[in-house]
Amino acid sequence: MKKLCVFLTCLSMIVVTPVHAKSVKLASKYAYVYDVTDEEVLYDQKGTSKIYPASMTKMMTVYTALSLIPHLNKKVTVTKSMIKNKTKYSATLGFIRPGMKLSYKDLLYGALYPSGADACWILARSLCGSEFGFVKKMNKQAKALGMTSTHFRNATGLPDKKHVTSCEDLSKLMMAGLKNKMWSKVFLAGPYASYHVSGLKWMSTLERMRVEHHVLARKELKGAKSGWTSSAQYCLASCAKIRGHTILIITAKGNKNAYHVPAIKKEATALMDHSQIVDALKKNWKSVVE
Repeated sequence: MKKLCVFLTCLSMIVVTPVHAKSVKLASKYAYVYDVTDEEVLYDQKGTSKIYPASMTKMMTVYTALSLIPHLNKKVTVTKSMIKNKTKYSATLGFIRPGMKLSYKDLLYGALYPSGADACWILARSLCGSEFGFVKKMNKQAKALGMTSTHFRNATGLPDKKHVTSCEDLSKLMMAGLKNKMWSKVFLAGPYASYHVSGLKWMSTLERMRVEHHVLARKELKGAKSGWTSSAQYCLASCAKIRGHTILIITAKGNKNAYHVPAIKKEATALMDHSQIVDALKKNWKSVVE
């Protein structure tokens, strides 16, 4: 595996500039780290290359839905036609059932927390009449945000060779999302967050990693969205707070065999990469400041 020298930051008075830090080995082929506070790229490993985003797509699904939702507390009665695809694809579900009455707020959490494809389909079909119509809105949003390497073909991230983005483009989406009060609230829920509705318990990405895969997120990581398909492999987009700076970390195509850990932890390969990046930033930043 290539040794990746992560470009981190050197604090000089109030100006932050990149410096070389101790080399770290990442499992991910693609990685991009951006300091939102100082508007600075800290690390770029094929950040503009096209990738399959898998369920990181759902960050845009929620962002687009928020531009269309008339009222967050408005209820949607789930019909069979809204979730007709759930047995056709091997999609991650929130286990939403026909007849349930969920608010749009519930559905936003359902899309990001359990990564529910069913929640995404309900959002798309209730707001635009079809997933196809909703995806057109997603692509319009991507264009407006300057996501030049991005083209969406569905609202879930299910495999499609023409459904692509880049790590850099996802950072642009995340920056826009963080400016939206509701998007930010759902995404930046912290490492132990869960959401309860209609007898269902949905865990956030970081909480699922802890409970299901026994990997604890660094406390600096305030929110994340994972993704996986056989072609995308292990992906993760996260937001960290380090020394008062908002840091976005996006990685893709993580190799689960890169870390010599028990099988149950391999599903959290991307999170282990993000933890390495956070640790490197903390260590280098501290050594420079002191």
